[in-house]
Amino acid sequence: GIVPLTFANKDDYAKVEQGDNLEIDLTTIESGNVALKNLSKGIDIKLTHSLSETEIKVLKAGGKLPFIKQKHS
Repeated sequence: GIVPLTFANKDDYAKVEQGDNLEIDLTTIESGNVALKNLSKGIDIKLTHSLSETEIKVLKAGGKLPFIKQKHS
C-alpha cells in the first residue's frame, strides 16, 4: 500500500525529483514526524502523518496480514 505521509513544508516538494533515491526513516513515526532522506541529494525532509496508533502498528508490522499474524501468534 501507500503510506499516507505529507511534506511538513510545502516547498520541500521541489526537493524531490523523479529518479531520486529515497529512504523513509520510520523510527520516530510515533511522534507524528518522519524523516525522508533524499540520498541522491544528501538532504533530509520532514514529513508528517495523521495515522492512528493501530495504523502505525500495522505499518511497522509490514501490512494488515502480517499484523494479524503477529497478533495471533
